[in-house]
Amino acid sequence: MKRRGAFTLIELLVVIAIIAILAAILFPVFAQAREKARSATCVSNLKQIGTAITLYIQDYDEIMPGAPAPPRDWSPYSGTGYVQPPLSNGNPAPTSGRWAMWSNLLQPYLKNWNVFKCPSTRDVEVYPAGTVFNPRQSFSYTYNAIIAVYPTAGFVAPSKLVTVWEGIGDVATINASYANPVLTDIGTGSSPPKTYQLGSSTCGWYNAGFGSNQRVKVTLHSQGMNYLFADGHVKWVHSGGDVDHSPFGSVAADGSWVNYWAGTGSCLWWFRPIVE
Repeated sequence: MKRRGAFTLIELLVVIAIIAILAAILFPVFAQAREKARSATCVSNLKQIGTAITLYIQDYDEIMPGAPAPPRDWSPYSGTGYVQPPLSNGNPAPTSGRWAMWSNLLQPYLKNWNVFKCPSTRDVEVYPAGTVFNPRQSFSYTYNAIIAVYPTAGFVAPSKLVTVWEGIGDVATINASYANPVLTDIGTGSSPPKTYQLGSSTCGWYNAGFGSNQRVKVTLHSQGMNYLFADGHVKWVHSGGDVDHSPFGSVAADGSWVNYWAGTGSCLWWFRPIVE
């Protein structure tokens, strides 16, 4: 009986073709599984932030965190700027840039800066080259500054009101904590800031991109994003659709938003405390 010594070229090509087909099928599955895991971490981060907000408002007479940014005590952009956490030895960071932004206000309750970073985002420098931070921290989430220093008793439907979300898309800014959207007429004095007023407030929407992005990408997690609501629950929401199911009306092919659902003063509907 003649023994077969090796595979033929045709047989080897068939095996290679089968492996290639299996790889083409399985690699997207693996990528989706990895993204699911990242999204789950993101949801966990937002839930921890939600718990911190709950503890904060219990200590501050049921008032939502503010987002001041000296020297204009209450910036129209509600809290963009340096974020300097304490040093590794626990001492305060030696910088005048350690401002009381929303992320800093929540830190006594979180005691962890890493929860502000979604693993699906990429780090982007927003300050001049050579700026030294010790330690360096990344911030993916933005605070709904329309409800900054707003009494929670005034929330009409907490389960529908967004408090924190991925408002700068797939970007994580280095040591800069942003708010989005914001009240543009909040005032700049040292007196208590203006809060949202139906019919008189105007809102700003931060849609500028970082690097190659030109607008906020709203398809970060499987064509949607994660949102923390005022009642503490976190939910993934598909981007694009009617006003009852998404803050964005339509989305471009690159994942950036085309239009959003706005109301009085161009304030996004999903972010207004009087949303029903």
